[in-house]
Amino acid sequence: MKIVSDNLYVGLSFLRNIISPTPFVPILRNIKMVSYGTDELTLFGKNNEFGVIRIPAVVDEPFEAIVPYHTLLDLVAELRKSSDTLELTFNRNKTRLNVLYDSGSVSIALEDTTGFPLETEPDGYKYVLPKEDLLSVFGVEGFATGDKYILTMVHLENKQGALIAEATNAHSGGYTYVDMGGKPFDVVFPGNFARIISKHRIQEDTLTLQISTNMLFVSGETWYVGAQLHDAKYMNMMNLYKNSGHNHLTINKSLLLDKLRILRILSVDDMIYLDITANGVSLSVNSSKGDADEDLGVNDLQDVVPVSVGLSYRGLTQIVSLIDADEIILQVGTNMEPLLIGNDKSLYFIIPMRHNKKGV
Repeated sequence: MKIVSDNLYVGLSFLRNIISPTPFVPILRNIKMVSYGTDELTLFGKNNEFGVIRIPAVVDEPFEAIVPYHTLLDLVAELRKSSDTLELTFNRNKTRLNVLYDSGSVSIALEDTTGFPLETEPDGYKYVLPKEDLLSVFGVEGFATGDKYILTMVHLENKQGALIAEATNAHSGGYTYVDMGGKPFDVVFPGNFARIISKHRIQEDTLTLQISTNMLFVSGETWYVGAQLHDAKYMNMMNLYKNSGHNHLTINKSLLLDKLRILRILSVDDMIYLDITANGVSLSVNSSKGDADEDLGVNDLQDVVPVSVGLSYRGLTQIVSLIDADEIILQVGTNMEPLLIGNDKSLYFIIPMRHNKKGV
């Protein structure tokens, strides 16, 4: 088999976020390489989630082999620097994969196929969505990072014409939605699956989402990824943290991000402050590195409840970056209540940090 080295590297890289370098089951450190005699090579990998990608190749005859993933990935990453094309062959008893390049060859020991996971083909009702819409929904995966099992999950629901995704941990979380038709569903899946999707180099303008009895699939033209659904009740932390509704503010997103980047330089332990008074709204830092106070340009404030809220710089930046709008809404009551952030298609929260700002 002859294959463009860059094509093989892209195909192997596709599986990077699926295959852990130290999985609990050793067989899951491997991938399956298979061709059915066509000008195409299929790569399949599995851990808790799984993925399949098909890449162009010139194949002489059908074959199937189980190859140590990271060994092959590291090798191809190095060889592609000097060789545009690689030739892959097997030894007589098919226990080794020979990789021939411009100035030599190397041999990789193959693994026994016994116990290697079976490939699962996508099935279930199809929902075709614009890429940006699906990725925006999966963007909530960044909150599925709790230390409790259910807080590592994402809740995905299609109801009343909207696809809604939500994820939370003990400190932050939120939901977002996009318009969508089709049959309704309500599922819970691992947050890592959404991270896999968001990190792929997706070229297609539209993607296909499929929900079967116990599986979730997302596919493009030459690839698909899947994960097993979880039979568990989703714990929405947003229902636990209430907000009194004071200080409902509209702020320019670009200005907010610019001010945050300035304050980051002086912040210590990821701490910044949101200060609200009758005179205006500002972000500030009060640390051993120095002090700064940046006005956010919010005027004509009414019914203000003065408050100074300690926040995580990284948490606030993550949430603001997720919102696809020029103007965003902030709402906060006291320094013990969550800060709510959102627009007409999303709502996020971040729990205040304990703080001892001077003069507060």
